[in-house]
Amino acid sequence: MVERFAVNCNVDTFLPAAREALTDEATDLLRHSLAPATERALRGDLAHFQDWGGSLPATPATVCAYIGDHAGHHAVATIQRRVASISKAHEMAGLPNPVRSEIVKATLRGLRRKHGTAQRQAKPLMRDDLLLVLDSLGETLRDQRDRALLLLGFAGGFRRSELVALDRADIETVRQGLIVTIKRSKTDQEGAGRRIGIPHGRTRHCPVAAVEAWLSASAIDTGPLFRPITRHGHVAANPLTGGKRPAIALVV
Repeated sequence: MVERFAVNCNVDTFLPAAREALTDEATDLLRHSLAPATERALRGDLAHFQDWGGSLPATPATVCAYIGDHAGHHAVATIQRRVASISKAHEMAGLPNPVRSEIVKATLRGLRRKHGTAQRQAKPLMRDDLLLVLDSLGETLRDQRDRALLLLGFAGGFRRSELVALDRADIETVRQGLIVTIKRSKTDQEGAGRRIGIPHGRTRHCPVAAVEAWLSASAIDTGPLFRPITRHGHVAANPLTGGKRPAIALVV
């Protein structure tokens, strides 16, 4: 029964009355309501619930049993995410949501109290640490890229994923410094975008100067702003990825 209600933004997911009212245009918008990664995660979570023996619609007792069977064996965050997916599936199917019941909420509170641990946080790169890193950099092409990456990220408070997604066209030079356009981020799933001003620095570690030096040295005029550099010193065409190194938060 889970397959029927798998989160796929298909009109069959919704109540019959709603299906009859939906136009083709509305149906197309529904198919774009979830990011692909989110949809994959939801599908995986529902499949896990089904493999355990769950089905939709589920009762509060079933969800509590599911939580209890996995407590201590899976991370608290993982269990909470899977329960949230079960909740989402019920909401999308127009079914009574067992996760909203007080008994399920209380079970989740007990899970957090008994098995909760501090989530792994990205180690913040503080100002003094940043200066030490910058002072260790030379003038190679890779050093210039890393200097621009660090200083721009620090000045703008950007996420790692936001930095590696930047294109050359997202950087606009103005008299006061730079205007950086973030087209989409973790906190902006609708893609509204935002523009961040980066002023000229007052010290030798100026983010504007660092970005301009990187652009000049790399001769990048279109495409990804921050790219891998081969062992032979050539700038690749593809962007850097955000997941191959330990997370570092740039904190002012």
